[in-house]
Amino acid sequence: MAPKPPKVFISYAWEDDVNEWVSKFALGLRDNGIDARIDQWETVFGDHLTEYMERSIRENDFVLIICTPLYRKKADGRAGGVGYEGHIITAEIFTTANHRKFIPIILKGKSNLGLPSFLQGKYCCDLRGGSNQSKNWERLLNILRGRTVELPPIRSAAANEVDVNRPPEESDEDPDLSWGASLIEALREELPAELGVVLSATNVTTFIDSQRLQRVKAYQYQDHCKVRVRCSRRWGLKNCKHGIKSRNAQFWLEALRVEDDNDVNRIAMLYDYEWGNCAI
Repeated sequence: MAPKPPKVFISYAWEDDVNEWVSKFALGLRDNGIDARIDQWETVFGDHLTEYMERSIRENDFVLIICTPLYRKKADGRAGGVGYEGHIITAEIFTTANHRKFIPIILKGKSNLGLPSFLQGKYCCDLRGGSNQSKNWERLLNILRGRTVELPPIRSAAANEVDVNRPPEESDEDPDLSWGASLIEALREELPAELGVVLSATNVTTFIDSQRLQRVKAYQYQDHCKVRVRCSRRWGLKNCKHGIKSRNAQFWLEALRVEDDNDVNRIAMLYDYEWGNCAI
């Protein structure tokens, strides 16, 4: 069963050029696996607009706020639909403290001229053009997909300790996948792009879906790396062909030793079986 794509609502002030940009922006998100919604697509004559705004902000995973000077003017003045949405957003931030749900997108003008008072001090995604636009776009997609930035490992002073995150020395040979960094990169290439990646304090890297269910994890064992795939029976499916002995109490299948690309391909095939055919 494929994970559900993250749901995103886009809040903006209506202007002819902004309306067109927002429509293309939402299409770009949907082309990249994000369930983006805008009022241009979802509302028709006769709809109760305040109810629509309340439901859209409450029920979506993220709210992207397109910040322009007009948006700030309406939000701070609590004017029109933007002003009403401002009430809803500030109330949800106050009651849930879920600040990361609301992401300001700087579209035009200086950033301080487009941010309403309730967004002041937030880290903004700048999509006004320029050299950083492509990088900011990719980073926004990763955030919406749940891919967090991995912290660099804390180095041990022990000279004989194996560092699972140290990449191999550059050479013309294929990378040694027993080193963690190369393994994680190879798994990123083989596993579905919508899976997020989380690195724990104990250097266990876990691939998770949009519902925060852990699906694959990689870790160091002695002088090599091992990977476990979670069994789709975790969802209570009864037709899984794996025996009880092949998985532990947390529904992880037996750990596989990883040393080269063939092992990575074997893991990818096992994952496809578990979350594809086996899950039917």
